[in-house]
Amino acid sequence: MIDKDSYSRIHSLLPIACIDLVIVRTDAVLLVKRKNEPLKDNWFIPGGRLHRGEFVQDAIERIAKEETGLTVSRAAVFLIFENLIFDADPFGHGLGTHKVSLAFATKTMIEGEPLKLDMTQHDEARWYKPEAIINGGFHHYMTRAVRLCFEQLYV
Repeated sequence: MIDKDSYSRIHSLLPIACIDLVIVRTDAVLLVKRKNEPLKDNWFIPGGRLHRGEFVQDAIERIAKEETGLTVSRAAVFLIFENLIFDADPFGHGLGTHKVSLAFATKTMIEGEPLKLDMTQHDEARWYKPEAIINGGFHHYMTRAVRLCFEQLYV
């Protein structure tokens, strides 16, 4: 694991490779309310960094389990989003956040599995109908990810 000072330096110099998850259960998508920058206090899909030496599918399963407590199925990539550049950053270095995201659609594997949120990352979680996200005024990246997920993979 990278110590905070090293990661802050990396964060200030390089784009961060991230995995974002559209986790689907029946006819709903899981959103989490972020505690940290960027997008602090906003509803967003769960996600996290891809670690060095980690296979993408392993990262998907790890991120889902760590952030939500959920066991997810094999995921399908459906969106690469490379222009997520935010003014805010989690370290206060003043250089913002440049995120390159691979978005994946996945389903919960265990019906009724309880959510166990990483409370250092999120305040709460909710299951939303896809149309509520697409038409609800959420962040444009997340809206696009959910729309594409359902248009391409679940229709």
